[in-house]
Amino acid sequence: MEIQNILSQELDTRLFRIERNQDELRELILAGSKFNKPQKQRLTRKDVCDQYGISLPKLHDLMKKGLPFAKIGRKTLFVPSQVEDFFNSKNVRL
Repeated sequence: MEIQNILSQELDTRLFRIERNQDELRELILAGSKFNKPQKQRLTRKDVCDQYGISLPKLHDLMKKGLPFAKIGRKTLFVPSQVEDFFNSKNVRL
C-alpha cells in the first residue's frame, strides 16, 4: 500500500512538471509567432500573383501601366508597400 502511495505521488509530480513545461512552451511559441515573423522585403512575380490572385500576363500588363518593380539580374522584384500602394491608389481591375 505504501509503495502505491509513493508511486502515485511520483506520478503526480511528474505529470505536474510535464503540464508546466507544456504551458511554458505554449507561451514561448505564441510569443515567437507574434514578434519573430520576418516580413519579406521583396516579392517575386509569383509572390505578387499569389497574393493578389492574378495571372502572370495580368501582372505584366500592370507593370506596363506603372506598377513599380526592380530588375536585379534576371529577377523581377517588388517592394510590398509599393505594390499595395499601387493597388490602393489606382482603380485597378483585377
